[in-house]
Amino acid sequence: MLERALNLIDHNRLLEIRGPNGSGKSTLIEQIALRLHNRGQRFGIYSQHEGVDESLSLLQLAMLLRGDPLAIARQLGVDDELAKVPMSRLSSGERAKALLSLAIGCGDWVLLDEPFSHLDQSSKRSLAEIVQSSSKKFAIANHEPGLIKFEAELVLERILDF
Repeated sequence: MLERALNLIDHNRLLEIRGPNGSGKSTLIEQIALRLHNRGQRFGIYSQHEGVDESLSLLQLAMLLRGDPLAIARQLGVDDELAKVPMSRLSSGERAKALLSLAIGCGDWVLLDEPFSHLDQSSKRSLAEIVQSSSKKFAIANHEPGLIKFEAELVLERILDF
């Protein structure tokens, strides 16, 4: 499955990974990240299961990374003042926008695991516009059909038994 996913990403800019809960979407995103790392490719990742040092702000995290997450953050509605607030003090929606900004703004490849969770309708539309207009390659584990026009899809149908 990993090789198939990588082949689809190599040949398409927007890959949708779909399947029921427990089918391995998050695991596949993590495996893709590991493979990209081993290839020496720059990527950003947003995962609902992974975190960052919550004592840092988006602005502080942006200074540690190459790229421009603050421009993406502004498009998602995160103003410059909010970018200075430690992650631990942000609401779940604000935190999701900040972390999405880091993932999109700091990689040539972008891996998003259920990025529309915790976003309001306006932010969902903004994120979809950012993804559609970007020249970066995206692999997105998605439960929100119709927001993005994907070039390729990978459907995980069976629930993995661990």
